[in-house]
Parts: sequence; C-alpha cells; structure tokens
Amino acid sequence: DLPAVEALRAAARKALAGGEPERAIELLERALAEEPSPETYPGVLAESGKAESRAGVPQAVDHLEQAINATREPEQRAKLVLAKGHALLERHRYWEAAAAAVSSARGELADPDTPIAETLEACFMTAASFVPELEDHARSRSRLLLGRVPARPSDSQREALVHIAAHESLRETARASIVRIAQRAWGDGALVRGTSPAEPQWPSLASALFFVDELELSLEIC
Repeated sequence: DLPAVEALRAAARKALAGGEPERAIELLERALAEEPSPETYPGVLAESGKAESRAGVPQAVDHLEQAINATREPEQRAKLVLAKGHALLERHRYWEAAAAAVSSARGELADPDTPIAETLEACFMTAASFVPELEDHARSRSRLLLGRVPARPSDSQREALVHIAAHESLRETARASIVRIAQRAWGDGALVRGTSPAEPQWPSLASALFFVDELELSLEIC
C-alpha cells in the first residue's frame, strides 16, 4: 500500500527531526511490514537504518548494508555508505568506517568534487584519525581539503569542516586554528540552514569547541 508506506515514512522523518528515533524506528518497521515495492523498499530500509543508528541500535550497520546492496544508483549508494560510516564511527569501528568511506568515494563516484564525495572524504578523515596507521595520512588530507574550501563553503563543505574541527579538537591542535575552522563551518548559522533537521551537524561542532574550552562560542551554536 504505497500511500500507507509514504505516510509512515513522512511521520518517521518528523519523529526523527523531533529527536525521537525510537518512534521513527517503530513507524518504519510498520512501513516495511506493508511490503513496499522493490523501488521503494531500499529507501525505507535506509531510513530505518539511519533511525536505528541515531538510537544506538546495534543492527543499524547491518540494515544500512542491506540497503546499500538493494540500491543501484551510485550517488544514492554513496549516501548510504556515508550513513553506514557514521554508524560505524559511533560504535568506534574506525578502520571499517575509513575503509567504507574511501572505497565508496573511489568506486561509486566518477566525479571526486561532488558534494557527497567531499562529505565521504571528511568521514574518512575522522575515522582514519583514530587509526594509528592512517593518522598522518588523515592529517595531510585534512590540510588539502582546508586549502580548497572557498570563503563561502557549500553545505557539504561545511559538513566536512565540522568533521575536521571535531577531529582536530581531539588532537594537540592550537585552539585558534580550531575556532577558525569552526567559524567557517558555522557561517552565522548557515550550517543549520543547509543541513537536514533529521541529521544535524551543529552538536558535533559545539562539542569540538567545548573540548577546547571555547564555551561561549559553543553555547552560541547551541
């Protein structure tokens, strides 16, 4: 029943944006029980995996992998790999997250300068920074990315800057450098306007600033 599936998906997105991932999971389970069409099924499964990731459900990674396998369109597959990478990061499975991000960026996308490619790059750098064998490589790629981000970053570039700020805040990086990166990412609120309410980036940025004792700027973002 397509109308029922779409109504449940819409309600789940609203629940997720409102900070209720458990409610979103429940709604999406009902949507899957409606036996969506082969064209709709991967999207419902992907949304379920993302909600599970937000709720800390261990099966989130497996469900996102199933959604990736059921999806053929390269950019959509890359977006799902990104969601899987974030789920792996949250479970401290850093090597797997780094491998997934870099493999998708090279294998799925013909153009390395697309927004999703930049966000995958940021995911890789965040994950790789926690893998001793990859840490130096992650830092060099961070510098390259910072060098090509313009004065007015795109939404995907702002998200990449959030990843870099979070990464650098956990290292012995000068506070002033992290503040500059954070301010470019924040852009007087442009970060919030350019990202989905269901997948907010500002908490990670506020946390990065909190870690380096920039409490006033962290509170401004909150």
